[in-house]
Amino acid sequence: MICGICCKKIDLVDLLKCNGCKVGYHYSCVNITPATFNDGQTQTKRNFKCDSRANVTRRIRVTDDPPVRSLRVGIMDSQRDKQCTPSFDDNGSRQSEVLTATDTSNLVDVMEKVNTMILEKLSALESKILVEIKDTIRVLALENSKLTQKLQEAKKKVCIL
Repeated sequence: MICGICCKKIDLVDLLKCNGCKVGYHYSCVNITPATFNDGQTQTKRNFKCDSRANVTRRIRVTDDPPVRSLRVGIMDSQRDKQCTPSFDDNGSRQSEVLTATDTSNLVDVMEKVNTMILEKLSALESKILVEIKDTIRVLALENSKLTQKLQEAKKKVCIL
């Protein structure tokens, strides 16, 4: 599972899931100390709600006063602003490279091959569908002629009576 704040993989021992939206977090990413997490681990896991869920209250009151926000530990603002778009190399470490011209050229070649394959598959599928439609039209035309013939025979029988 990936942390909803830092976008890194979460070990099961560090996992803290929101009871409302079921998103997983590192306990450290939501400002919970290791001591607090380990001391009341089951209670914390049972009652944890992320910031977006903790601020939601049910309106049962009759008054028009705004709801009071519950006092919950918030997610760190600086980490909340981070984007979840890190890039990694084969070893799992971050890359800071930009695509080179060779990479771009390779991507274009691959895209052209994929495009060609897709067009071939679509063309084959279109041909199969057209053959099936033509066969269906032949069958329907044959049935139509048979029904027309039966109708004429029925008209002759009615005229005789």
